[in-house]
Amino acid sequence: MDTPPKARDIIRSIVGCDLAAALKSAGFRKSGLTFTRRTGSTGQLIQIQLSSWNYGSSGMFFVNVGVMFDDMCAKDIAPPSQPKYDDCQFMARLERIVPEAPAHWGVGAQTSSDEVSKLLTNHLVNWVIEPLDKVASLADFERTGWVKAMPWGFPALYAYSLHRDNEAELLVQEQAEFFKDRGVTRDSLIKSYGFSRLQC
Repeated sequence: MDTPPKARDIIRSIVGCDLAAALKSAGFRKSGLTFTRRTGSTGQLIQIQLSSWNYGSSGMFFVNVGVMFDDMCAKDIAPPSQPKYDDCQFMARLERIVPEAPAHWGVGAQTSSDEVSKLLTNHLVNWVIEPLDKVASLADFERTGWVKAMPWGFPALYAYSLHRDNEAELLVQEQAEFFKDRGVTRDSLIKSYGFSRLQC
């Protein structure tokens, strides 16, 4: 009797069908299940994240989309040539920016790697890579419509980095009001984010 494939091998097969070739064609480099590229002053990342609950043939994976902006990196450190997960100031699950995408991608012994790869590739090429092709700088990112896909933190950091201080102030106040039961205040957020221009 043949041994059923493990979930991680099924997921690697999905990546190895249409997806890897499509991302390579778009200029991404592959390292394991992570794909990265540089475009202008940005680093762009697409990552297939295995679930820690995968067991045998049954499992799932998630898709993360990240962007690193050189203009938001520490001024005294050169940005990496290719971003890692933790380098990205913007990071969102695929379903946050592609409403048609599932929250997770399930796999099992009967999964058709080819069919899943085609669907995932379609989502990424049409709804992620196409918008990212137009992003070569911090200011360009707004065209994607994804700034508020990360509801707290990033929108304010993005506005502040573009010197839109009034917008950043309003976003900080909204966040402080939402999390006030946790002791969050405007001043604590401004200190945490390093918004020196907003300090009273």
